[in-house]
Amino acid sequence: MLALEENTLAPHYPVEAPVPQTVALYELDRSEKAAIERLIDMLAPRFSMVESSDFAEECAIHAQELPIGLRRFLYHFKTLQLRKGTALIRGYQMQDHRIGDTPSHWDMPWENPKVLREEIYQCLITALVGDIFGWVTQENGRFMRHIVPIKKDAYEQLGAGSAVDLVWHNEEAFHERRATFLSLLCYRNEEQARTITCSIDDFELDPSQENLLRQKRFVIQPDKAHLPEQNDSQHWQLSDEQFSLIKSHMENPPVIPAIYGPAWERFIQVDQAFMEVVDNDPATKAAIDGLYEKFDRHKAEIVMQPGDLVIIDNDKAVHGRSKYKPNYGPRQRWIRRVNVTADIRKTQDYRANTRSRQLY
Repeated sequence: MLALEENTLAPHYPVEAPVPQTVALYELDRSEKAAIERLIDMLAPRFSMVESSDFAEECAIHAQELPIGLRRFLYHFKTLQLRKGTALIRGYQMQDHRIGDTPSHWDMPWENPKVLREEIYQCLITALVGDIFGWVTQENGRFMRHIVPIKKDAYEQLGAGSAVDLVWHNEEAFHERRATFLSLLCYRNEEQARTITCSIDDFELDPSQENLLRQKRFVIQPDKAHLPEQNDSQHWQLSDEQFSLIKSHMENPPVIPAIYGPAWERFIQVDQAFMEVVDNDPATKAAIDGLYEKFDRHKAEIVMQPGDLVIIDNDKAVHGRSKYKPNYGPRQRWIRRVNVTADIRKTQDYRANTRSRQLY
């Protein structure tokens, strides 16, 4: 059922901030949660992990058995009928005693995780808006990334950062086949870090400013998460060849607009930390800086609670995160992220074969 009122407080979390008006909220009721648990019960014995094409396909099929109210809500969200850039699904009960300690790093084993049920839950819900995929140059194609604070990366523009704000961006904005949507599931957030989002539909643009932003005047470099040094792992070894497309893009990035689409349906493609104006034109720089300022003024802030699942429309909305002081150790902030594409067929040029869900 749809709900606008605040939920009850979660254990260990003294404050639950109200959900911003620009975020579409869906609260699971008792019967919906029971139905979802039954689906998880059916899938969990069949898979030792979610990181396979077989699981992704079964997940997409069984997602159609999720409660009809949830399916209707996310259908309206993905087809732009809700006119919101971010959706929040609330009500899943995170079993804090069962999920174990927060990982100290993203480089974790894929098979037989303690959190398999939570992984299946996130994948099932996320599959309602598209097909799950991973990036070869980001954790070897892993679907579900661990987002945890890492001390050495505290000041970086990475999910592992914490000492600086994670500035406005579309996920993988540099790539023409970037995710259409991404989902974030909160396992822990005792530090009360704020996830921030803003849709291009949340404010009006000056026509002259929009005209400049629609012109091919910008380049975006790949973010550091796609570089070899950020993929050093105890579980795999990636070759230089696997980073060849990233290297090519860094050496010769395409020139793109920041805004595209018809006048009545604007879409956005920006990354504040890695985006540049190709000719340093002052008017164009002022236009993009003005856009970031509007995002700042109209931002929605979500203090995610355990079990909260946020889905962001990566074509319509930018996102970021406030700086925070991590509880480094077993109870530090723990978020999982999944990328999905609305049309897996259009990614074929970047995959090894038809069934692969790993993109270059």
